Amino acid sequence: HHFSSTTSVLDYADVFELEYAASPTFHPSKEMLVYERRSMDIMNDRSKIQLWTYDLKTQQHLPLLADGNSYSAPSFSADGERLAYLSAQDGKLQIFVRWMETSRTAKLSSLHSNPSNLTWSPDGQSIAFTMFTQTQATSLFTEMPKMPKDANWAGTAKYIDTTQYRSDGAGFNSPGFQQVYVISAEGGTPHQVTVDKFNHGGQLSWSTDSKALYFSANRDEYWALLPYESNIYRVDVATSEVKSVTDVTGPASAPWISPNGKYIAYEWVNDRKLSYQVNQIMLQALDSEKPATSLTPALDRQIGSVQWAKNSKGLYFSYLDDGETKLAYVSVSGRIKELPARLGSQALGRPYTSGEFDVSAKGEIVYTINDSQRPADLALMSSDKRPKRLTSLNEDALAHLTLAKVEAIDVVSSVDQRNIDAWIAYPPNFDASKNYPLIIE
Repeated sequence: HHFSSTTSVLDYADVFELEYAASPTFHPSKEMLVYERRSMDIMNDRSKIQLWTYDLKTQQHLPLLADGNSYSAPSFSADGERLAYLSAQDGKLQIFVRWMETSRTAKLSSLHSNPSNLTWSPDGQSIAFTMFTQTQATSLFTEMPKMPKDANWAGTAKYIDTTQYRSDGAGFNSPGFQQVYVISAEGGTPHQVTVDKFNHGGQLSWSTDSKALYFSANRDEYWALLPYESNIYRVDVATSEVKSVTDVTGPASAPWISPNGKYIAYEWVNDRKLSYQVNQIMLQALDSEKPATSLTPALDRQIGSVQWAKNSKGLYFSYLDDGETKLAYVSVSGRIKELPARLGSQALGRPYTSGEFDVSAKGEIVYTINDSQRPADLALMSSDKRPKRLTSLNEDALAHLTLAKVEAIDVVSSVDQRNIDAWIAYPPNFDASKNYPLIIE
């Protein structure tokens, strides 16, 4: 550690001592998991991500990739022999694969843009990913005279023919689209699978025969004017032929093929043009003409991430309720069972809900714990036993400090008398007889 605060309360410098867990990922067959350990680098003023392992039998934590560079998005091949991840150790974010037995590593890609949504094919031969792909900017000014040597002309005018041409904090957008790519798991040139001028981003899911990919996109002619519309599509990896899987109004996203290949699950919002609308988990049989059915029609809560159980009998999902991120299981027949896990503590800058989880082949669940006094640690839930904490990443930095005391408070809406979840954080060593400034978030 570089230095720690000499006071008994949190200091600005203590930010560089904090760590939190993210992206927990079970090994497909061994009693082991990989997770990201995130911290702030005081020398470069940016976040640093290291990969660590946890052995469920020996309860031992070991560094996997923790040498000062950042490593993120760990993903095991189906046989568990290789681990794909992202790293910018050469200056640009690239795809790497590590052979777990021999600890040997290969850099698979030399990409110009940042890849995301790494997804192994079931046969272990390929890795799919999405990446922004630039297109040529259009210009009105093609017949302009050549500028003489050493002349001092005004800058070229910018011609804009796109609907969303700039982004908050990023400035003018480069012309281009998110596209789906596939790269051999042994490296080589990535193959661009989607080519049409639409954004094909977000979560990817392979067909069980490793020949096609499912994704969400808005491929409408007027897509730029319909930002809240999308459907699920299937693209043949060899031919780039795209077929629609859904035809719905409102956004359909996050496709996930069941391990047995029979179903596709996805999230959908019944868009009624309201300011707040919740999504539902939809289920569709792939070999049937029957329309998709909602597994959560009466839940009325915002759903986060969704993951198939390995036996294809149901799905695990996170959702927001009473100001917390909860976890539940829903069977393919639509029966919901709440689980005793509370996810969170990853949104460090603001008191927002967050949280990630993963499910093992045995049905164990690892997740980031919700705790108002600590950034995210990991916990493990086996069958219906009480969750067990796996990490305590910040005891060295926070155990000796007096932190804000957080209490839930009752707030009732003046409009419809509904309860609103709210909390108050008192300054350390709070004295009720004194006045304090109040910040409302």
